[in-house]
Amino acid sequence: MSITSYTATGNTTVSGISIATGMSPASVDNALRKIVDDIGEALRNGYFATAIPSTKTANFAVTTANRGAMFECTDALTITLPAAATAEQGFMFYAKASGGDITLDGDGTELVNGAETCTVQGGESVIVACTGAAWTTYGTGVSAASRRNVLDNGNFDIWQRGATVTVTAALPAIRGVGSDRWVARTATGGDNVQITRQTFTLGQTDVPGSPKYYQRVQRMASTGGGVPWFLCQAIEDVTATAGKQYTLTLYVKGGAATDLTVDIDQNFGSGGSPSGTVTQSLADITVTTSWQKVQYVFTPASVSGKTLGTNGKDHLFIRIAQKSGTTNLTQPVDFAHVSLVQGDLRGIADPFVPKSKAEELAACGRYYQASGSTGALSLFNGGVTNGAAYRSAPVRFSPTMRSSSVVVTLTNAANISFSSTVGTVSANEVGFYEVRTATATAGGLYLSEWTATDDLGAP
Repeated sequence: MSITSYTATGNTTVSGISIATGMSPASVDNALRKIVDDIGEALRNGYFATAIPSTKTANFAVTTANRGAMFECTDALTITLPAAATAEQGFMFYAKASGGDITLDGDGTELVNGAETCTVQGGESVIVACTGAAWTTYGTGVSAASRRNVLDNGNFDIWQRGATVTVTAALPAIRGVGSDRWVARTATGGDNVQITRQTFTLGQTDVPGSPKYYQRVQRMASTGGGVPWFLCQAIEDVTATAGKQYTLTLYVKGGAATDLTVDIDQNFGSGGSPSGTVTQSLADITVTTSWQKVQYVFTPASVSGKTLGTNGKDHLFIRIAQKSGTTNLTQPVDFAHVSLVQGDLRGIADPFVPKSKAEELAACGRYYQASGSTGALSLFNGGVTNGAAYRSAPVRFSPTMRSSSVVVTLTNAANISFSSTVGTVSANEVGFYEVRTATATAGGLYLSEWTATDDLGAP
């Protein structure tokens, strides 16, 4: 009889030995011996383990004697778990990754959080518990700061280009950006796709975190046959995510049942002799008319032996695509509350840690900025000479753009003694100015609205 089977009531026997009133002296002796045996077994199995951390610097195996133990792992290492049936339901221990990532490896094909291995990110702490058939982790003590979403604008708060964008299925306009950093793509021979900002009902509980907006993607016709649309985001620097485990979490619903696919591309840029793109399929999504949480754990491949291009645009693409040949092609598909966070975070109800709107706008601003009518670049001069060139006041980007290959596009807003055609631009990641040539000798002024783009593109 295990000591865990002892109860506070009805204690008239110990493993079948009567200890009821009037029991024989022999029963007393036998019952005491059995109680001492049960206590000894409990001690050997760690039921009374003290909460003194044990420091680990190399791979090790947990045994049933480690019930309730605390392990502080000061190096990256693997913890091998005992067979779940041997450990039994209720067995647990505590592990802290204080010197690198910890890998939890189930016995044989036994699962940890639904996968054969689970990564505890450096700096995090977990309770590892046995269900009797598998293992699960509880993120007690996991800091929000360590759960940084590597995707930008996952709550679709920033829409600098407007709340409705149509992507046409004719070159060169087969790709476009609705909410910042999210690129939608159709294809020549496909159909136009419209991206729109939608607003949640205040107080809704279907999607956690109280997001204000979600993004809708809708194919406007089905004449393009099986040509799918894509929604994707490029994560700068392909080396930053390589070989590390990530959890992708998103919420999705449709106007009718349809099918999507999710995959990733490791793109090594262009220029020079870069390695070819590496694609990894994650899963299919069966979309319903209700919001559903979709979650995948994956590890981008190592980049060992690969070569980067010289243009500095290497990246990891997260791509969600309408599945070729699926039904209900023209029904809207809605996306909300998307996060990509390092580690296996399926044990955490909502891995999404939001940024402030100012932080999100700054992150998006590295890839796209716009003047609007109130921030137009300008030159005003009391008098200009016909045929002479005049430089505008400089515009300084805030924040600094991603790279010096930023593309600035100007639109004439007003002019006096200047052509209505915009001038030439000199730009880098810090800012830019325009030069226009006067067309008269008189008082002169010109205004240009502008956009600055340095997105990483779309596949």
